[in-house]
Amino acid sequence: MKIIHKKPIWLTAITTLSFIVVIMFTPTSCNKYENFDDDRIYINAKVENAPEYNDVVEVIVMGYKVYGSVYTELARGKWKDGGFKIALPKNLDSNYLRPLIIDDKISGHLTSIIDTSTVIINNKNVKIGNITFWGVNKRRNVVASFRPIAINEDGNSSDAVFSYADADVTISGYTEREGIIHVDIDEQLRTQIHYLWLNNISTTYAVEWNEGWNIWSISSISNNQERSVSMKWSMAPANEIKWYGSKGDLWMINTNRK
Repeated sequence: MKIIHKKPIWLTAITTLSFIVVIMFTPTSCNKYENFDDDRIYINAKVENAPEYNDVVEVIVMGYKVYGSVYTELARGKWKDGGFKIALPKNLDSNYLRPLIIDDKISGHLTSIIDTSTVIINNKNVKIGNITFWGVNKRRNVVASFRPIAINEDGNSSDAVFSYADADVTISGYTEREGIIHVDIDEQLRTQIHYLWLNNISTTYAVEWNEGWNIWSISSISNNQERSVSMKWSMAPANEIKWYGSKGDLWMINTNRK
């Protein structure tokens, strides 16, 4: 069965609120991921819909500081020729890492596993951190977000995620549960987050992360009538990554960062 990336409004909101992410590769599309020295990892990205972001002057990498609950800047790079180049720190500070195994049914964090009874994890003490990419204008206001998309051998797409792990870990298995997820944000009040109860949230896991930065993907199939979503964690095809920009839900990062 093919996994096809079909994202409803409420699943898009999860992505916007919690994650994720970043990537590169593909010499044919000028996206590269290179380790130039011992202290920095470099990302070169060309954005597919770049003409929509002429007001962007820089792209900043934001990490979510667990203690303090705020987004803070980790790195930045200039917006040039429809893309950006950024040097990531080789090691991510522990303040940005959270446990992989967490019992929080409202958090929506993409790298948290709630039910581990049917999942095989060879290192349950590992901690994980994600990063996001935001475009800022001359006034340092966030005016765009940038995210990578993984394209598989069948031409289907899924969200590509760039996560840091503080140790090696392999995750495999399957979970199925009901629960609450983020739905949307009240665009007028801009303070109220809505939630949706899903009858079924199923996830298949097949990832192997090494200590350091890792590229992986989340594909999903949703059924609005049955209020269900099926997701799959897998390793991203690093040679097929494309970057896209978005302008949605930017007020949140503008009001919750240092």
